[in-house]
Amino acid sequence: MILVQCKCGKSFSVPAEMAGRAGKCTACGWRLVVPLSDDSPEAQAARQAAAMEAMSASSDQIQALDRTTPGSSDIQAVTAPQQLPNAEALVGREVAGYVVGRRLGDKHSSVFHARAPDGGEVALKVLPKEKVDRNPTAGKRFVREARGMQAIAHPNLIRLIDAGDERGSYWLSMELHKGWTLEEELASSGGKLPEAEVLQIALGVARGLEHLHGLQLIHRAVRPKHILLKETKLCGFGLLRSGGPGADGEQNVTMKGLAIGKPDYMSPEQVRGHEIDGRSDLFSLGVTLYQSLTGERPFSGPTPMAIVSAIIRKNPPSVATVEPGVSKATSTIVDRLLAKDPEDRYATAQQLARDLEKAIGKKPGTGTKKRLAGAPAGDAAVVANPDGGTGGGVSRVLLAALLIAALGAAAAIFVTQFLD
Repeated sequence: MILVQCKCGKSFSVPAEMAGRAGKCTACGWRLVVPLSDDSPEAQAARQAAAMEAMSASSDQIQALDRTTPGSSDIQAVTAPQQLPNAEALVGREVAGYVVGRRLGDKHSSVFHARAPDGGEVALKVLPKEKVDRNPTAGKRFVREARGMQAIAHPNLIRLIDAGDERGSYWLSMELHKGWTLEEELASSGGKLPEAEVLQIALGVARGLEHLHGLQLIHRAVRPKHILLKETKLCGFGLLRSGGPGADGEQNVTMKGLAIGKPDYMSPEQVRGHEIDGRSDLFSLGVTLYQSLTGERPFSGPTPMAIVSAIIRKNPPSVATVEPGVSKATSTIVDRLLAKDPEDRYATAQQLARDLEKAIGKKPGTGTKKRLAGAPAGDAAVVANPDGGTGGGVSRVLLAALLIAALGAAAAIFVTQFLD
């Protein structure tokens, strides 16, 4: 039997086979995680991941806007109380001039659709009260770091607008993306996507990570639910300044070495709680690409401990083995991303982006399926991509050959420059 004790003081004895699983205290409702019964690296890492999942409950994750556009009736201001309520009770209230609308994402999300003071639509994240109660300095550091991230501007990253606090409620506002997540796209497409589409999504994420890593920031939570489509953007910032403590000597809100959320997409060094750098994000992207191409996660198991053990020890079959239709070039990219040793992965996201561009160039068609905002899953059309469109490489070469043959060699240079 394993002894589990809640913060309210109530204790429980549970069977050893429940190790690593989560439940709720029958007295106070607090979420509990049954500790693992051994001290192996896998057990320690799984305990850490499970504990952080229970603490976070996705509270730090930016969720995508669902496919409907709210009407004005969704957001109505009411008189604010003397002390702001918990996040789940904020709907309809006003925070720092933002009128809070419906929750975005699942029931654990602390991100809401909101109307800004200037009348515009934004996504508003409110730091959960219980997180501030556990760590009195977390709120101020949350705001300080959020303001520091306002300088991040990149077409493949969600833009942060402002941050502050009001009566003990800490918030940040960000760009509202009217799209859907890769997680939703996979769910509506049988679990996997065409190779050409996955490559385009991967390139957008790689470019976003390149920008973040250049600012000495690590995302630490790259996964399908944090990749927005329609226009590929990375959200869900569990950001970490790789330089270590802040100017005041304190660690950042999402502290160095801690594993955040479920371990499914984490790197071996992350689940162990070791020091991480941008290559950890690349591993997580590799897990995401593997799943998107094959419909299967490379590392799975019935418990957090089993998943962590697989991440540390298992070498999954290559993408091309599981899905023979995937090209060798793409399969090789994913294999490299999933290397256990960071030294064997891409050194930078920029290097990854270059290989993705080469792989895209080798595909006969690189158009991506894109649904119109508000369209149901499955309603898609192939649109010309900005790097040449569907089948663009072949048609350009063919057109050049025909024109050169018709106009003669003297016109060859002109035609080639025109097409470029």
